[in-house]
Amino acid sequence: MAEQLEKEILAILLEAGEENLPALVNTVGVQRHSPPKDSIVAEVGDALDDLLRKSLIELTWYDDGWVPLTDEEQRAVLPVSRSVGWDAAANVWTWNEQSAAGRRPVVVLTPAGERQIRTLLASDPGTVDG
Repeated sequence: MAEQLEKEILAILLEAGEENLPALVNTVGVQRHSPPKDSIVAEVGDALDDLLRKSLIELTWYDDGWVPLTDEEQRAVLPVSRSVGWDAAANVWTWNEQSAAGRRPVVVLTPAGERQIRTLLASDPGTVDG
């Protein structure tokens, strides 16, 4: 399941170009037909941790170009459950404005991540269905 979610996240990023953290959590939730709220945040967080460790994604800021988060900045926004909260009225995950001084980090594919997802899609286009 974790490996499948990693593929789904890579495919989302390939299509979108980049996503901020709450948008990515919401997109995964929609694609997975709204699993329990707490589990989706934990699952996305675990998948992002694995993808970061494998250097397939980066957490960045956009300041006239992509600037990777420092280790300290990453610790301020990870785990994902610390950075996003459920808005029951809007029925979406939203950014916790206390995280990272209100700035929303953007998740982007690294060149290695793009190569991996393109290879997976070329070999089995149905491999990333949520």
